[in-house]
Amino acid sequence: MPDPVLYGKAMLSSTLASATIVWLLCAWQKPLSDVRGKLACLAGCAGGLLAGHGTLKLYPAFPPANGLDRFLTIVLPSILAVQAIAVLVGSSRKNRWLPHGFLAIVVIQVLLYRSVYLGGPHSDWSPWRSTLLLTISAVLWTAIWNLLTALARRSQSTVLLSLAMTILGSGGVILLAGYLKGGSAAIPLAASLFGVSAGAMFCGARSHLHPTIHVGITGLFCLLFIGRFFGGVSTNTSVLLFASPLICWTGHIPSLRTLPPQKLQVMQLLLVTLVVAVVLLVAKHSFDREMAPLLGIPSSTT
Repeated sequence: MPDPVLYGKAMLSSTLASATIVWLLCAWQKPLSDVRGKLACLAGCAGGLLAGHGTLKLYPAFPPANGLDRFLTIVLPSILAVQAIAVLVGSSRKNRWLPHGFLAIVVIQVLLYRSVYLGGPHSDWSPWRSTLLLTISAVLWTAIWNLLTALARRSQSTVLLSLAMTILGSGGVILLAGYLKGGSAAIPLAASLFGVSAGAMFCGARSHLHPTIHVGITGLFCLLFIGRFFGGVSTNTSVLLFASPLICWTGHIPSLRTLPPQKLQVMQLLLVTLVVAVVLLVAKHSFDREMAPLLGIPSSTT
């Protein structure tokens, strides 16, 4: 059964570790260079993940045995490394649809390797059905990636916090679907994003969060994808949660642009939180109705 105290310790350790790393790497350079600020945020994210995983003892099998293990041992380290390399060599904002689509297809195939969803000797799906899954998933990921990237150019801290809250809520939904390890994996990622945002705020690095946002988008997609195909989360719930951070675009509605920036950011985050909370409540109701009696847990529903 989930241990709320342990989860709280993981949240705290991951948040403190990531915030401290960002602050230590950024506070002593004024003015802060773009490369140093972005690398510091990525380092903070990596440190927070290590601290959270260590607290939860969330150690994946090696060689990785399933989609979650491959996410933790291959995808997360790879996306952190790719973003760090992109910061060091510089990258253009043009023509990103093709490379992001290619990245999505590669990551999806890594997550589904040797599963029944890919064509091959282990598959229950036909090749055309597997191809359709890859195509739709890659298009969805690429579309939301680019929309959030465009939004982040205007308000990076708001996008990062909305991703952190959505990842945390997604972890709860995955837990309630019965995939305890998959839901637990969301906690260090969400906490590390919270910590990076806090550390960046204290040392004036809020304009350097862009690469960390890409890590958050990738992590959110992978967790929901794993929850959908290996954890019993519905397609509608997965898509709704993945698209939830796009609610931050409401801040660019002409009639709302007259609001003070801080009030506008709070409103955006509250809207994202509201959607995630509603999805969690629906998942909890479903758990009480279907899973709780099987586990001998008293239902909270009447």
